[in-house]
Amino acid sequence: MLLPERFRTLRYKVRAGACLLVAILVGCGVFGCITIATLRSTITEAHLVANVRTRATQIDRDVQEIRLHVADYIATGHESKRSSIREIAGGISDEITALEKEVDDAKMRTLFQGMLRHLAEYERVFDEVAGERGLRRTLTAADLPRTAATVLHGIETLLADETIPENVVASLLRSARSVSEAQQHFSEYFVEPDSESLKLALGSIRAVRNEIGGIIDLAERLEASAAAILDTLLEFERIGLRSVQATRGYLYLVHVVMAGEASEFTYSSASLRHRADVVEAELDRELAAVMSRTLTIAGIGLASLIFAILAFAGLFTSFVFRPIVSIQQTFVRLAKGETHVPIPFMHRRDEIGEMASAASVFSEQNRRTAQLLDRYRDLARELDAKAKELALRNEELDSFAYIASHDLRSPLRGIGQLSRWIEEDAGDRLPEKNREHLIKLRERVARLDSLLEGLLDYSRVGRGDEPTESVDVSAMVSDLADVLDKPESLVLEVSDNLPVFETTRTPFEQTLLNLLSNAFKYNNDPDGGHIEVRADDEGDRYAFHVSDNGPGIPPMHHERIFQMYQRVGDTTVHGSGMGLAIVKKQIEIRGGRIRVDSEVGKGATFSFTWPKLMTTKDSNSAETNLDG
Repeated sequence: MLLPERFRTLRYKVRAGACLLVAILVGCGVFGCITIATLRSTITEAHLVANVRTRATQIDRDVQEIRLHVADYIATGHESKRSSIREIAGGISDEITALEKEVDDAKMRTLFQGMLRHLAEYERVFDEVAGERGLRRTLTAADLPRTAATVLHGIETLLADETIPENVVASLLRSARSVSEAQQHFSEYFVEPDSESLKLALGSIRAVRNEIGGIIDLAERLEASAAAILDTLLEFERIGLRSVQATRGYLYLVHVVMAGEASEFTYSSASLRHRADVVEAELDRELAAVMSRTLTIAGIGLASLIFAILAFAGLFTSFVFRPIVSIQQTFVRLAKGETHVPIPFMHRRDEIGEMASAASVFSEQNRRTAQLLDRYRDLARELDAKAKELALRNEELDSFAYIASHDLRSPLRGIGQLSRWIEEDAGDRLPEKNREHLIKLRERVARLDSLLEGLLDYSRVGRGDEPTESVDVSAMVSDLADVLDKPESLVLEVSDNLPVFETTRTPFEQTLLNLLSNAFKYNNDPDGGHIEVRADDEGDRYAFHVSDNGPGIPPMHHERIFQMYQRVGDTTVHGSGMGLAIVKKQIEIRGGRIRVDSEVGKGATFSFTWPKLMTTKDSNSAETNLDG
């Protein structure tokens, strides 16, 4: 089965290999991250379990401290001990709650919840103990002595009656003694709970009740007072029994209920420590298994990565590096100009094959280049011969221009001189018509002389080495105005932005001279004539503008005025028609351009560009281009 074209490319193969390496690296990285996360979680859980065991031990110590404070409170009843118990119990509850939130083990959570229940029950029972102890204290310290005093006061009131019989007095005295004994026995029971003390107290109360009942039988008039004493005695007995009951309940809560809750709490704490030991052992085994599994998979991954890298490097060297080096050496030989170089790997259908095909193209190009070089050498020899011939022709043209100017101008000057001699010799005998003909003859001779002079100047433009110098354009314009003998009525405005720059002085001066001369000559308003010269900086060149308010030039003649021997406008103005042609040639030789913006009756503006620096080399190059 043939693979698609894009699957056979070298780029695809390299990318596939790189993707495989990246996939292996990513897989190793992901496994490493998962393993690190697992190890971190296991270690964190192990630290947490160890922390649970440590904090459970501290909780046991706090519970023992609570039991000591409870014993002190039972013995002394100090409220400071009760506050300390509540503070320690609150701290234990907060600690257990925090541990329950931190651990994830269900059994530990169950133990924590059981410990919280036992601690809450312990606190609740302790509140009952405190209540029973307070009630007992109230009964024994206040209510019981108060009722005993009331009974004794009633007996004392009866004893104060001197009319009662002696036997009644004896009974009252025995009753008073029995009340005191009952109170004493109740007090002994409160100090050391003993059934014998309670029996004695109740026996004393019965004795008092019997004595008071006998008094009622002996003296009916004492019945009301005796009944009041019996009622108070009944209250005394009730208070005594309630204090006994409070003492028994108080002791039961302390020694049975609270002790049981404390034992259950301690058992849960011990179970918690045991569970922590079990979980820690499991975590140690899990950590060892994870480490072993990590080392195994990491070794396999590293070995796979090394094998893949070596395989990729081998394939890359075999299929990419060596062919590229071979083709590179082929290109080096081709770059040296060899034309018969064997091209390797032309059979491959990938980028290497394309490079080999490119090398074959270079080989063919070398062959063609060698042929072209041979042809170039032949053409160079022909060009050199043509150049020499052209130089000879240029010299002949220079000689012709000089000869035409010199040999033709001499007869013309002779003709002009002869016409003057004829006119002088004839004097008044010369008819007026002939005199006009002689004048026209001299004018045409002068015209022809001007044309020859212009032709000579045009042929000289761009020839020879012209040095550069600093030119102050503003000063140059002023000097040229004086040379041209500017009319007084004509206003010449020179802008302040005319530059001072380095250039070939003579061509630039000749250009300005021609433009200013035309502006002066063709201005038809001597009283209101106005000419302006200004410049713009265009970076590597200047743009100069010569404007006038003369008669203007029709748009159809804007190109014609720059041609040789072409004149537009007033033909009576002296000129050869070569000035603007010479100006254009001077400007274009130096890489500039000239144009005219004008309309009839609205004056004219001649604008030309001139480089900021024209070196001798530039001038020679321009001359060579012109000659070519």
